[in-house]
Amino acid sequence: MGGAFRTSRLAGYEITEAVIRVQERVRPTINNVEAVIERIRFSHATRKYKYPVILGREMIGQSVLAKMAGVSRQSIARWEELGFISRSDIGIPGEKYFVIEEVISQLGKLKDVK
Repeated sequence: MGGAFRTSRLAGYEITEAVIRVQERVRPTINNVEAVIERIRFSHATRKYKYPVILGREMIGQSVLAKMAGVSRQSIARWEELGFISRSDIGIPGEKYFVIEEVISQLGKLKDVK
């Protein structure tokens, strides 16, 4: 019984490693990253939405980020899943917000990926 458990854990590890390798080789793209960044910057600069401020950083939820970027919430979730963007890490458990400046910076890095 103990051997089956070890094999199962090993198989899970191998699957995880395979997924990481595939993600490194297949870099999906965001259509017109520059336009998405400009929409986010414009919406933020004009204060089109209300932004919570936590520890001095303006935060944004997934649905508002989707509106600012002109995409669906599912697209934002997919970008996060693929590692294009990440949620803030400011030490609040269960954090559900993105830091606006970090998202712009993270998306900006995609412009250089071919």
